[in-house]
Formats: sequence, C-alpha cells, structure tokens
Amino acid sequence: FSNGKAPGRTLSILQKANGRLDGQLKPTKVPLPENWRRAKDADGATYYWNTVTRAATYEIPVALPAGWHERRDPKSGVIYWYNSATRETLPHPPRPPPPGPS
Repeated sequence: FSNGKAPGRTLSILQKANGRLDGQLKPTKVPLPENWRRAKDADGATYYWNTVTRAATYEIPVALPAGWHERRDPKSGVIYWYNSATRETLPHPPRPPPPGPS
C-alpha cells in the first residue's frame, strides 16, 4: 500500500467469498503464486501483496500462465512480464490461455 498500511476490513476473504458470517469456516492456507505474500490488516483480515508490483488485494491472487514471471527492472523500476520458455517480454500481465475444448 502506498501509505504502508493495509486498509481496514471486518470480513475475512473466506467469509466474504462463501457468504458466511457465522464464523464456522476455518481459513485454509493455499499456496500463493510467485511474488505474493499473505498478511493481516488492522482488523485481522487476510490480504495479499505482491513484492514486485506492490499491488495489494483481499482476493486470493491468481497464478500467471505457465512460464510467465513478474519482474522489475532494477535501474528504471519498470515492471514487466517475462516468459522463461519463449523469452517473450510484455509491458502488461499476459492473458490466460483460452479454455480448451469441453
């Protein structure tokens, strides 16, 4: 967060996502995509922040498509996305692949 503080929040992500407010749900630790970290705000709600882009969200982050990585240029500070298999570089996050045939 730009001010160094997480925004206040009273509902946990799990409660919000499942529409449950009764406190019976127990959050589970899911593996996070590369460069994402889990933290708690002042109200104790879990949020996620990206160590490269410095983005923060209360939604569980989605992994990049296979082979893609977020990077920050050390000299300019510009964020870019790099595919280690194809060596393609993008100035924006890659689009997920289209769904396969059903």
